Amino acid sequence: MSNPRLIAEDIARDFEEKRNKHLPHAKNVRKFLRRPVLAVTRRILLPRYNYDEDFPSDNVIGNEGFGSKGVDPTIQKKREGLDWRDYLTTDLSKKRSQDIETDLSFSETETDVEEEKKNMKEKPVIQEKYVKLSRRSLARMEAFLASCAYALPNDAVSSTVRKKDPIQSVVPTLQSLAIRLGKKKQQETVKDGKQDKPKNVAIRTYPQININDLIVRLEIYIRTLRRVYGTKQSKDAEKDKVTMNECVVHLEPPRAMKTRMLIVIHSLISTCGSVGSMHQILTNLLVEFTREQLAVELLSEDLHIKIRKVCQDYEHKTSFASLAFLSTPEDSAETQLAPLLLKYVEYLQTERKKIVWECRLESTLARILDPNMRRIFKTVEFRSIGHLLDVCHEYQNSLDNVVIPARDSFFPDLSDDVTKDISDTNQSIIDLCNNTKAVKQALRDLRRETIIVNGQILPPVHSLKELISLLRERLNSRPMKLKEKKIGRMRSLGSKGSKGSGDDDESSPSNSEDVTSSSDLDFLSSGCEGDEETDAPVPKRKNSDGSNEVKNISTPRRRQFNVDAIDILTRRLLLAASRTRGGGDAFFIVQDLFGGEGLQVVPSRSNSHGPYASGNIFASIELTVRLASITIKCHSKFDVYPENMEGCEPLIELHTTTAETIELQEIRVDDSGLEIEVPSTNQSDVTKVMLKEKSGDNTGRRVVSIKPAKYEQVDNLHTPS
Repeated sequence: MSNPRLIAEDIARDFEEKRNKHLPHAKNVRKFLRRPVLAVTRRILLPRYNYDEDFPSDNVIGNEGFGSKGVDPTIQKKREGLDWRDYLTTDLSKKRSQDIETDLSFSETETDVEEEKKNMKEKPVIQEKYVKLSRRSLARMEAFLASCAYALPNDAVSSTVRKKDPIQSVVPTLQSLAIRLGKKKQQETVKDGKQDKPKNVAIRTYPQININDLIVRLEIYIRTLRRVYGTKQSKDAEKDKVTMNECVVHLEPPRAMKTRMLIVIHSLISTCGSVGSMHQILTNLLVEFTREQLAVELLSEDLHIKIRKVCQDYEHKTSFASLAFLSTPEDSAETQLAPLLLKYVEYLQTERKKIVWECRLESTLARILDPNMRRIFKTVEFRSIGHLLDVCHEYQNSLDNVVIPARDSFFPDLSDDVTKDISDTNQSIIDLCNNTKAVKQALRDLRRETIIVNGQILPPVHSLKELISLLRERLNSRPMKLKEKKIGRMRSLGSKGSKGSGDDDESSPSNSEDVTSSSDLDFLSSGCEGDEETDAPVPKRKNSDGSNEVKNISTPRRRQFNVDAIDILTRRLLLAASRTRGGGDAFFIVQDLFGGEGLQVVPSRSNSHGPYASGNIFASIELTVRLASITIKCHSKFDVYPENMEGCEPLIELHTTTAETIELQEIRVDDSGLEIEVPSTNQSDVTKVMLKEKSGDNTGRRVVSIKPAKYEQVDNLHTPS
């Protein structure tokens, strides 16, 4: 796509031919412009498969064209970049997203849906190669369409009344006959043979965007997409796996940014009809302008405050001049608003990383939290602690089950918007585990925590090797220590089956050497039965009288775990339990719900003395290692203080638990470490069992539970004065 101007002119020409002047401009944009813009966005940002048989090696659209050679095959076909229509077919099998959307999202008409179904029958989509746009790319596109919709008002400029022509009733023409034949079927359905009298039909004409203005907007948008894809085209892109940087506001040339500001000013002049409506219109324009520049779904609260400040400053500068008739609205916008916009753009460029992080945090919180609960906690003024506790009890179910998918992680390593499916999520997790800096930081975090693994306190570790050796001991021991009452129940059930059978733990050493014990079989089983605590009795094994042979049970050589296989799993555990990674997600949720203006959320200072508190083991991080899964629970306490917290008691104390379950599966490997797909029938072959994380829809998902501390109600006794 080497000439954005030609693409913009082609799309604008297509929009001009299809738009209806009797529909508002916003509806025309939603109906006829969204699909071409979506097609050109996919054409630039996504790889193209099976483009042409003559160019099998050019599969990826580069900054200057296709593939590494930088040659666009459409140039030789005299269709330089004009193949965006090939991307109009979308995947109808994908469910419509429930994410945050604008008013222009997913608004195809019934005619468009029927056309898509026909195209799907003719050209079925290959699901394996179907690639979706990222959330931020879609957010940029929706913001661009919204800014185009805000370019003109949606009020009708004129209306004419169509009256019945008396000549047509006397001298019927071919057109009137066709109309009558078309309405004959509708007239037959009228009850009692009554026909509706023709009514006067009002036809309204709406203002439409100038085609040259639309070309300029499209060209700037296409050039921005090329800059986004250009961030991926580096010399070491394949080696370093560099992903696209969606925010390219700092790469915008001054001329392009000046044109964008002029577009905002002209849109304000065209749509603002009165002084009272100016604030809301300018706010909408700046919000969509910011969303397009940063490629974010929602803006943070600080950014909304910044936009309101720009609008208030502009109102303050133009109010006196407008009332005194010293300048026209056009002159005021160009002289007063342009410097404010320039200062605002400089702020976006310099603080882009911090702003994008806050905006993505706002989008994540809006997706994972109950909107009604979030609105209540942010808008209601709590009168007392009891009032707050009542509201927490009302939304107890929502507070106990805050699900955070891997794609919605608060940390950018796993929440990168290029994550499309399960395989990409697993690859992101593996890349994070290989990040040396992240692993070292996670080790520093664990030194400050009390860790319990299967009920046993884990000694402090200072290196990754120590952690691997400690976890190896836990993995090679009994996977789950059952409670004493359940052990007694299992013994009672076992005694009913055989009177002289002994417990597995009391078996002789000779038998344990020849026959794999019940605990070993439980641990080495490939199913999920070891993941749940069950009350069923453990099957007993009886030896025949006078022989050491086992009835109906073969004696294969005991399988062992590959020592090197748990390295990646240990890193995965380490990062999941780290406070600066997945273990710290609870802070952002508590800060959003219980923090706010005049309040601040800090970690609780009331720590227990030593690993024991009130006779029970207290642990900030709890690991439960089972056969088919490993559950990680990070416990935290937070205090809510006033803004000036010196000498103040906390207003409320909150307890949080972040739980993540890593599902495991066993694979058999040979001595060389290669996976064996079909189990070997030769008993002389030594096989090892290697643990591997089982990929699924819940991979990387965490569940946060928030509970307020328990308070005692004290009666307020009033004494007479």
